[in-house]
Amino acid sequence: MSARTVLLAGNDAGYLRMLAYELTRAGFTVADDSAAPDCALVDLDSAAPPPDLPAIGYTRNASPNTASCARVLTRPFAIPILLDALRGLGSPDPQQVNRTQQIVLGDAHTVTHCGRSLTLMPAEYAVLACLLRAGGEPVSRAALIAAMPSGSTPTSNLAEVTVCALRRKLETAFGLRTIRTVRGVGYRWEEQA
Repeated sequence: MSARTVLLAGNDAGYLRMLAYELTRAGFTVADDSAAPDCALVDLDSAAPPPDLPAIGYTRNASPNTASCARVLTRPFAIPILLDALRGLGSPDPQQVNRTQQIVLGDAHTVTHCGRSLTLMPAEYAVLACLLRAGGEPVSRAALIAAMPSGSTPTSNLAEVTVCALRRKLETAFGLRTIRTVRGVGYRWEEQA
């Protein structure tokens, strides 16, 4: 995926400078007069998301402007979580990303492959969806944890335990061994030949 050009919106100039620095360091372009944005990062406490761009919002409290955001982060948030959210913004539907594997995410945490179905726990389903959306790109442990339902009990190895259970279920039910560990980063979905 090519680098995104991000429009920053908000009133806290110092925080916006820090975000611009982190985004640039991670390979993103910050929109200005010479670069048109393809997505927005919006401080929902002081600005509204632009109606014509996919947006990630951030807030210190429950902001009423969250309806048009693809994702809302609560400040303070970890920069890797923000970067993963921006990279995944506007990604294709997981069903389209994995045509060769024919992995279909259904309702009620079901996954279908080659006509067989499997029901996953909510956290496992969220991790699988996150990996599929990334289209083979590595996804950090922090991003996987952030994608899990709020009822997941945070532990130091929550991502590892969830991925281990998901791997076991996918291999047992479908014979798939497609989740790869990326040392120092997290995990990625790898198509099988």
